[in-house]
Amino acid sequence: MEILAIAKSLTSLAPALVEQLRQREAPAITVTELTMNYLRTWDLVTPQQLRLEDGPTQLNETDIRGWFVRNRAAVPAAETFLLVEVTGQTKAVTRITDLGPEVITVEDSYTGAYVLSPPAGASDVENIFFDLDKPHRGALLDLWPEEQPPNRPYFLNRSIHLGPQESVTFVVRARTDLSKVTWRLRIAYRIGGLRERTWVSKEQWTVSSAHRVSQRLLWRWWKEPRGLIREEDELL
Repeated sequence: MEILAIAKSLTSLAPALVEQLRQREAPAITVTELTMNYLRTWDLVTPQQLRLEDGPTQLNETDIRGWFVRNRAAVPAAETFLLVEVTGQTKAVTRITDLGPEVITVEDSYTGAYVLSPPAGASDVENIFFDLDKPHRGALLDLWPEEQPPNRPYFLNRSIHLGPQESVTFVVRARTDLSKVTWRLRIAYRIGGLRERTWVSKEQWTVSSAHRVSQRLLWRWWKEPRGLIREEDELL
């Protein structure tokens, strides 16, 4: 009788054990990251100086930015913007406990040209800030432009819980003022009462401070002839 009782007890526990194992194996969250380089400007930094005749003249603004990235090794100047959507994929509630940058490399910032494209539309609104010069600070509440630099931990007095197929969207601004930094996104979360897990993005982003550049150029898109000009020439 005792053996039969134990067998029945184990049978009743089996579904719960199977569900816990399934949760451990299946992805608890899905994450979509979209780089937002065109919402305000597409300011870039290049490793070497540019000639004013550099760059294409027949492409739209998005393609022109891509041309400098592909052909002149340009990277975003000082800041990267990401739109990050996190969706819960389990029956249990998923709690996001942390969001932050995982810095891969830190190098001397580029010393070539700072290429600016003046804004042509509305500005964006950010709510999370990563200080890539102090990545250990994690996610900070970003109240741009009212409160700069950001200083309040984003998760200090808030908790984010996701039910099945529920999503939350973060707009992330990551900045360096000192170096050239390659980084990726890290998200920490818990499912029910299980131990904390970490999701790390496969994609990486590189951004360089512009404080050491030897040139400041504008991409003139608003009148002919389109192309690179010295910033001081536009101000004359």
